[in-house]
Amino acid sequence: MRHMKHALAVSLITIACQPALAQEFRAQALVFDVTMEPKGIMDTTAECLNHSGCSSALKSLASYVGVPPNAVDFATVLAGLTYQPDGETTRYDLHTNSGYQTCRISIDVLSTTPADGSHASLLDVAVHPNRVHLVSWTPTQNMGGGRSWVDARITLLEVRDDVAQSYRNNGGCHPTADRVWVYRCRGKSGDGDGRQPCGSYRG
Repeated sequence: MRHMKHALAVSLITIACQPALAQEFRAQALVFDVTMEPKGIMDTTAECLNHSGCSSALKSLASYVGVPPNAVDFATVLAGLTYQPDGETTRYDLHTNSGYQTCRISIDVLSTTPADGSHASLLDVAVHPNRVHLVSWTPTQNMGGGRSWVDARITLLEVRDDVAQSYRNNGGCHPTADRVWVYRCRGKSGDGDGRQPCGSYRG
């Protein structure tokens, strides 16, 4: 039996609002797919708004705090993320920018392989005040089974520390900063441990 390594790619995008709101909100987008190397996927706001997945996440997060999506400036970076592979499991921590905390999160799982049964790939996401913690499990497949992966887009909206509570109070940001396992999914069908079928989440 030949073991196949799972693969995940990571890309970070820092999004800063234009000058009037630049000091209050930032965002980062984490991308998983079947390749190994980090890469940028969007360089400008116009490119994002012309990409259905990116546009949907950006508009959704912007609407929570009243920021028009075309008032967002993209700057592609590879920073703020730490991750540790451990066999079939990989743990990630996406840290907020200094002086900011988590506000809202957008999750879109586009596909998982394998997608069926108790050995389907999974993704668990927890939101903490200054980081998002993610755990992926992508099983080693038998010879001829191909790669295992989670293909997902996760966008985090951040709020400046000194205004965070007011935005939590008025509903712009989620009222709870520390949310353990806000989203847990496995393949197409979920599982008996509380995971739902993989799809989309906004909150």
